[in-house]
Amino acid sequence: MMTEIDKSHGRIDSRKYEIYPINTEMLDPRWCNSGICNMIKVTRESYNVKRDKRSTETRYYITNYNGKIDEIAGAIRGHWKIEIMNRIRDVNFGEDKLKSLDHGLQKSISSIMLFICSKLMEINSYNNLNILREELVHNTDKIHDVFAA
Repeated sequence: MMTEIDKSHGRIDSRKYEIYPINTEMLDPRWCNSGICNMIKVTRESYNVKRDKRSTETRYYITNYNGKIDEIAGAIRGHWKIEIMNRIRDVNFGEDKLKSLDHGLQKSISSIMLFICSKLMEINSYNNLNILREELVHNTDKIHDVFAA
C-alpha cells in the first residue's frame, strides 16, 4: 500500500494505492497469455478548500506489470496526463473534426497539435487554458517568446 498527498487547484487530494495479485487460473482462457498479474485499487479522497466539501472515489486498474507500487502509481498518474492532453487537443482545438484521406497529413496535423499543446502547457501557470488564451490575446510577445525559441 502507498499513499500520496497533493495540494493543487484549491484541493487537497489523498490517493491510496493498493495492489492485489490476480489469480490467473480464474481468468477466461483468452487472457492466459496476456501477462495480467495485478489489480490496483486507487481511492482518492478530495477536500475542496474553497467549498469546504469532501468527496471520495475509487478506481480499479489491471496491469501486466509486476513492479513496485510507486512505479505503478506513477504510470497511472502519467496516463491521466496523456488523456488530459488528448482532451485539450480535441475540445480546445477540434482535432477530431479535422478529416483527411491523406494519412501523412493527419499525422502531421496531430504532431503539430501535440507540439502546440505541449508548449502552451509549459507556460500555463494558471492551469487553465481559457485564462491562458485570454492572456495571450493581450500579450502576443509571450506567444513569440515560446514559439520562436
